[in-house]
Amino acid sequence: LQSQHKNFNTIWIPDVAGEPNISGDLSHKYQLPKHAQFIGILTRFKKPVNTMPIAFDVLAIISGPEPQRSIFEEMIITQGKTLNKKFVIVSGISEKDSDMYMHDNIRIISHLGADDLFNLIQQSEVIISRGGYSTLMDLAILNKKCIFVPTPGQTEQEYLVEELAAKNLIIGVKQDDFDLKTSLEMVNQTPGFFIPVNEDFFKKTIEQTLLQS
Repeated sequence: LQSQHKNFNTIWIPDVAGEPNISGDLSHKYQLPKHAQFIGILTRFKKPVNTMPIAFDVLAIISGPEPQRSIFEEMIITQGKTLNKKFVIVSGISEKDSDMYMHDNIRIISHLGADDLFNLIQQSEVIISRGGYSTLMDLAILNKKCIFVPTPGQTEQEYLVEELAAKNLIIGVKQDDFDLKTSLEMVNQTPGFFIPVNEDFFKKTIEQTLLQS
């Protein structure tokens, strides 16, 4: 790995150098090459300026390969029907364009663009999602109570979620053990998933790199 790094002038790591961070031991345990640097968290969202009123108790953002995507969605629908809470599910199916109520308290939207998803996150009390790195980076600046359920077999997701759960930033649950009611009770004991981000840091990193080239 060290020999591969030598082929590059700079190594960029999308995370913060201190604590709390997202990647844990994956990028913080061992000494980094001298030309490696943390560039902050890269996200398509911006830290909210105004607080939006809460419209949903739970937003579930479903993603990942089939059949696990459908299995996870069905688990949330089945268990959600028994709870006195308002759910909205974003199915992550771009081939469809639908928005409907599957049950009195469960609204299902096939997919959303970034702006609409950002607004929906702001209007939701709790976020349930997979534990992919880009998802973690997107949510890290929004300070929402989060439940992450790694896609079965995705060892990186499993590790990242375990690390964040150990820091009490989120609730992490394996899909086979997922109990919606219990997870929602547990997430109330967390302060919310938030990692301070300097939104201008990556821009400055690019500018410095261009000046040096």
